[in-house]
Amino acid sequence: MGLLVVAWVLAIRARRMQCAADASCATLPPKRWPLMLLSFCTLVVVGVALFPETARTVADRPRTASTAAVGGTVLRVRIPSMDCAACAIGIEGTLRGVAGVRSAVVRYATKDAEIAYDPSIISQAALIARIDGTGFKAELVK
Repeated sequence: MGLLVVAWVLAIRARRMQCAADASCATLPPKRWPLMLLSFCTLVVVGVALFPETARTVADRPRTASTAAVGGTVLRVRIPSMDCAACAIGIEGTLRGVAGVRSAVVRYATKDAEIAYDPSIISQAALIARIDGTGFKAELVK
């Protein structure tokens, strides 16, 4: 963001210096492509900076309230170090890719997760290790 501010200042300053040095700047057609490119880059950076808000709206979409309807054994864990909705989406995606996991619901608002899994394929300890592997410490809820 700081580099974009510097780029905008330099672009505006360059345009003003060109007009001050040459009185004919009013007759020259302005070169618009540098400012258009800078505007596009600014929009991309602002969009990426706002991604956590976008992820939160995606993460708060209505979904299955519980994994109990899927069947199998249900593991409930707390993930207190989860600090954004994008983190919840990432953890949920990781869990859904694990063999033996039937469904996974990770909630950022309550900082918990419910995982329906097949205990003959994967253990509770392995699931908790997978969550820990994402960088967030999981605590078993009893």
